[in-house]
Amino acid sequence: MIGNRLKTLRIQRNLTQEELSEGIISSSYISQIENDKKVIPRYIAEDLANKLNVPVDYLLGKDLEKNVSSIKQQLVNAFRFIDEKNYAAFIQQVNELKQSHKESISHPDVRTYLQVANIFIEFKKKNYQAVKTMTTDLVKDAPHFDPYPHMIINRIQGGLAYFHHEYEESIAHYKKATDIAAVNEFKDQIGRLYQFMGTCHAIIDNFYKAIQAFYSALHWFQEVADLKGQVCTYINLGNALADIQEEEEAVRHYKKAQSLIAYLNDAYLESTIEYNMAFSEFNLNNISKALSHLNRAIDIKKKLNDDCGLVRCQLLKCEINLADQDLKEMRRTLFNMLYRMDHINDPQILARYYRTFGDYFYTHGKMHEYENYYKKSIKYYEEINLSKEISKLYFSLAENTGNEQYYKYSAQHVN
Repeated sequence: MIGNRLKTLRIQRNLTQEELSEGIISSSYISQIENDKKVIPRYIAEDLANKLNVPVDYLLGKDLEKNVSSIKQQLVNAFRFIDEKNYAAFIQQVNELKQSHKESISHPDVRTYLQVANIFIEFKKKNYQAVKTMTTDLVKDAPHFDPYPHMIINRIQGGLAYFHHEYEESIAHYKKATDIAAVNEFKDQIGRLYQFMGTCHAIIDNFYKAIQAFYSALHWFQEVADLKGQVCTYINLGNALADIQEEEEAVRHYKKAQSLIAYLNDAYLESTIEYNMAFSEFNLNNISKALSHLNRAIDIKKKLNDDCGLVRCQLLKCEINLADQDLKEMRRTLFNMLYRMDHINDPQILARYYRTFGDYFYTHGKMHEYENYYKKSIKYYEEINLSKEISKLYFSLAENTGNEQYYKYSAQHVN
């Protein structure tokens, strides 16, 4: 920004770089300033301003600082468009700023906000390799950030670590982002960051830390009246409570989510609540309630054309059928899933699918098929490092096949 102003003033006065620099600094130093590779020290700026016949504060861009502050705040407000995946709205906002603040938009601080925004967009589009490269380059070239882009960068780094199943590292980045957001009162971000931390804790079986993080998230979502955030947090709290066998408490939290969903008109979240309530009611041996919730979830998933969600529901239905000894209905549901599985690449769903098929074959005494399908399930759990599930499957294989080698494999995967 300052470099462009210096260059414009020099050209307006028909001066070469050599003529402007004479008796002050070298012409190469002027060139570096004009290309924003060097800053102008105050004592040099005074001599250059005298030669160009402008106030020194004008040459140093002091008049633009208020504009820069305003632009940064407008960009902070526009980041919500990226969170909502409304990239066109964000780009439109940037283009409007470029038109109305042609000089200020090139300020180094503003450029950093725009660079972070571009990385954030790629992150939301799941272009993780590009994000990793862009983030590394940015941190290397601009190690010091304003608080807001610094917070976003840590949020992105937390997301990258999560994608690579490095959950402890992910938690560390989210914690840093949360601290920055709390100190600078970025209240719209704090709940979301606690939510991310809670999810990571739950994955690595730190359920009590997960519950603590989710309650913190709930507090901040209530603080900013974010209904969707509250619904998602009640669901996550229910899931974490279910993981520690507090099924009745889980149902209570799912019902709280259900009471808020009417104000959102969000079919996806509604189906998620119904699915989770079905799971908990099943664990409480309330089979009829479980099937009632599950059938509602299935109806919504069909309307949404959500193949992954529908398969999850059908897998749960198979588990309920197995527990209820309705093997005919279990077989029908399993084979109804077959044509959908071509579109599924989620390792966790595939692992559950093959495990469920293995259970079906076991009930029919087909031990060879049972063993093969359990091994396929283990392979997919290995892709996402779910050691607890792998250990359970090996233990079941050991118990049901009599192969003691499986006990050894089970022990190797105990956390």
